[in-house]
Amino acid sequence: MAGGRPNMAAPSGDAPGGPGWPERADSGARLTGMMTRTCLCLIRRTTADGPEVLLGLKKTGFGQGRWVGLGGHIEDGEKPAEAAAREVAEESSLVVSPDVLEHMANIEFRFPSRPSWDQTADVFMTTCYQGEAAESDPSCRSAWKQSRDQFLGATRPPGARP
Repeated sequence: MAGGRPNMAAPSGDAPGGPGWPERADSGARLTGMMTRTCLCLIRRTTADGPEVLLGLKKTGFGQGRWVGLGGHIEDGEKPAEAAAREVAEESSLVVSPDVLEHMANIEFRFPSRPSWDQTADVFMTTCYQGEAAESDPSCRSAWKQSRDQFLGATRPPGARP
């Protein structure tokens, strides 16, 4: 991270709502103050080759051309874990119960020059899922990727708080 912000390349497009940018704050997405609420779900598994995580290659919109965690906007009246389970199904065809999602973090993304793009992300992780990952969303292609990050293969130490 540079300057306390996630290291993210700015998407193309000149205005909010244009190609490559997240939906505008007035698009109906559930907000916290002026921040759009989103969710992210990391699904992990262990194979003979080691730990893997399910990622999606963004074909359109915010993050186009990048491998990202599965997720999206939290709809009005929807709980973050419910949104994460819905997004996983939409983007990968996997079935995940909101009850098995472990809440790992809440991250704020701030865009000082464009506050209408500010958003929060509730981050979840699980190893419990049903089905086989398949391309089911025209904007994202899901695939299992080798995990080089220690936290994806680690278990929480005894007594650690969620």
